[in-house]
Amino acid sequence: MVQLTIHSSRQSGPFVHLVLEFPCVIGRSPLAHVRLEEHGIWDRHLELSLSSSGRFALRVFPAAMATL
Repeated sequence: MVQLTIHSSRQSGPFVHLVLEFPCVIGRSPLAHVRLEEHGIWDRHLELSLSSSGRFALRVFPAAMATL
């Protein structure tokens, strides 16, 4: 399980989302597991996954940007 805390200009406080299944796609798409409608967010912005060795991997889709 991973807890994402997302700070958004659309909300007065942070948005907290628990990721219970991987991979988890974050983006604007209605099919995304975590939906963000901020300016500059792509339909499929990034994907958080868990490798077979138990390590987290973050994949940023083409043309998108992400900072951890």
